Amino acid sequence: MALDGIAINERYRNVAGMNLQLLSLERSIDSNGNLVENNKLSQIFRTIYLLSKNERETYNALLSDADLLYPCVYDEMILSDGITNVVHPYEECEPDSNNCLVSEAKDVKYKGKSVDEELSVILTKNFSKGYRLNSTIARKRFVKFYTEEYGKEMEISDEQIDLKISEAGIVYNGMVYVPSSVINEATRQLLFDYIETQFTNGAVCIYYNVLFEYFSQQFLGQTMVDSEMLRCYLEYNNVDNTYHFGEQYFSKEVSVNIDINEEIIRYVKAQGGSVTEEEIVATFAHLPREKVVDAFSGNRQTLVLSGSKTRFHIDNFQLEDIDKMAIVNFLSKEIVSMQYVTFAELFGKITEIAPRVIKNNEQFTQTGIRTALSCLLSDKFHFIGGFISDHDNPVSAQDAFISVGRGRESFNIEEVEVMANDFKVPINFEALAENNVRVSENMFVNKDYITFDSDLVDKAIARFCRDEFVSIAAVNTFTAFPECGYRWTPYLLESYLYSYSKMFILKHKTFNKTSVAEAIVRKASGFTSYLDIMATALANAGIILDKKTSLEFLAQNGYIERRRLNTLDEVIRKAEKLKMN
Repeated sequence: MALDGIAINERYRNVAGMNLQLLSLERSIDSNGNLVENNKLSQIFRTIYLLSKNERETYNALLSDADLLYPCVYDEMILSDGITNVVHPYEECEPDSNNCLVSEAKDVKYKGKSVDEELSVILTKNFSKGYRLNSTIARKRFVKFYTEEYGKEMEISDEQIDLKISEAGIVYNGMVYVPSSVINEATRQLLFDYIETQFTNGAVCIYYNVLFEYFSQQFLGQTMVDSEMLRCYLEYNNVDNTYHFGEQYFSKEVSVNIDINEEIIRYVKAQGGSVTEEEIVATFAHLPREKVVDAFSGNRQTLVLSGSKTRFHIDNFQLEDIDKMAIVNFLSKEIVSMQYVTFAELFGKITEIAPRVIKNNEQFTQTGIRTALSCLLSDKFHFIGGFISDHDNPVSAQDAFISVGRGRESFNIEEVEVMANDFKVPINFEALAENNVRVSENMFVNKDYITFDSDLVDKAIARFCRDEFVSIAAVNTFTAFPECGYRWTPYLLESYLYSYSKMFILKHKTFNKTSVAEAIVRKASGFTSYLDIMATALANAGIILDKKTSLEFLAQNGYIERRRLNTLDEVIRKAEKLKMN
């Protein structure tokens, strides 16, 4: 009722309580006149508001009914001259022109230089959390506080009040804030000192979101809520037009065109050697981190990878024409006869045919040299996963996995993962096993560097596999296994069974990167399907053949890696038939 121009006195409703409810209502409505999510309004106030907004005629009819149900009751007040003054419990006021409970708020970014001092005082004393523009409630409260403060009525129209108030503070999201209430003086000083330091150190512009993130800890507990509010704050304080404001950043120049890619590339080149991502982010702290990182990692032909999150400019890599020609000739001949060359083979040959390449680029890692050569020779050869092949007939992923250890005693799983990522395929453990033995979770050894006494190894395995098959997890000790040059592990046993055993074969769903979940099967057993092996294991386990119990058994006994099996229903059906026979 108060919002429709009816001022309610103490007889009608407790004024303090009503003011509290109206304040709650004001804070629950956004600048577009919609209720905000998770508002704290009671159900009755929410219903009344929605009624006034969506069903205005019904709302007005209810007000008329209320006027009839609760007729006017007069209060008497004795004035100082003894005359009795009759005070009405409510008095009519002019309603809003748009005849709505809360009118649509609009950001009025008016910043006149002459601010009415009286309005500024009221705003500072009574609206520390902001004054909502185009709000009937806020306007009436402001007028009330003004009258109480100065003992007089405001001499400006309702239409001008919001405009004048907006002169006194920072306008953001339909609200006006007193500048001193947004951030304290200490934070303000730190903020502008930092800005000046950034521009002094060569920054061309500063992004609002980066600046807000940098000062996020200082802003905690203060009114500054986001980068857009920070922009409004900076604009308000720009009284001498020192800065020029764009949509995403501000600068000291009227027109600034920022090319972050060009800035990052120029900086890395100027350093001469390798630069880390951390250094780049710190140097360009005034720019958005994600854009800096994208520029640093995205220009791969210019900023060459030298290590984890480390790059250098390709122009800083020294490759003389005579050395380039020697490398091209070697690669061309080898690829004709061998189909491809590994980078390890190339690097070893470079020390013979072009040692200056290593000497002149000793500040770079092998990875850096490899990446630089792949960039500089990309028009002649195909580089992928550590393999160099013909430009028009590149090596396949299958061939790469088969030959990854060619010419080397050992390599690790990290190299294999990099190669798989380069080819955009999963690790092909079957192809790796053609020429290599996996001796541990992380290490592979070329078959030329390991030998087995198959008779003795099979004899040791037979101590564990007394029936037709057994889980590889059942081999819980390797004390009876003969020496082979490497310590026995489940991974080494897996490789032996796959490639060397005379009496046993390996059966499994698939090779796993971080575990061994398989069965050791006697070749004479006749088992060909891993599903049949799992079904037989379940049938012989003496357990309830439901899904949960079956999965638990298969996982705990090393037949599957995780408690998940797409063919579980089929395995259980097979197990049930075996138990019936």
